[in-house]
Amino acid sequence: MNENTLPVTPKTEIPAAAAPPVTCAVVQDLMPLVRDGVASPDSEALVKAHIETCPDCRALWDSLPAAGTAPARPDDAAVLKTVRTHVRLWLLVVVVVGLALGMAVLNSGRATGLIFVIFPLTCGIACWLDDAIWKLVPPFAAVIILIQSLPSLMHAMQFTTFASALFSYLWGACPLAVVLAVLCLLGALAARLLRYAVKGKGKNKP
Repeated sequence: MNENTLPVTPKTEIPAAAAPPVTCAVVQDLMPLVRDGVASPDSEALVKAHIETCPDCRALWDSLPAAGTAPARPDDAAVLKTVRTHVRLWLLVVVVVGLALGMAVLNSGRATGLIFVIFPLTCGIACWLDDAIWKLVPPFAAVIILIQSLPSLMHAMQFTTFASALFSYLWGACPLAVVLAVLCLLGALAARLLRYAVKGKGKNKP
């Protein structure tokens, strides 16, 4: 026997490690591919074998849309209507706050010149954002003045006839109501002209 020859150790086969069990997460990841018909045959067989024994995965499989079915898209008209409703609600809040602020300044007797800013600005913002709500601002402003002046009518009726008291009430309240309505209309007109100018510049751009 040659001294340089090493003894040969007989080879022993190492048993292959057992494959890990397929989890529900893996199967659920493969489900859309199988449903669309793009998964391999092995993946398809794996999914079908698993859902036969797993009720939860079976229920999820049944809830998947059929192959080639496009996902439901939101109704654009409904979404737009919802957005407009929210915008109008916030716009009404802005109008109410603007009118209340203007009336508070007017009744305070201080810085009354601010009414020439507050009322046009309130109506202008409403006109810029909505073509319908702004039309309510001028009559609202006028009606508020008429309502606020009612106590003076009731007081005058105690000392004079109803016709005379009514004439004094209208003579005192109506001019101011008209002034506030005109201020609101001027604000709406300014907003319309500004919006027209902005749109015109956009169209003229190359």
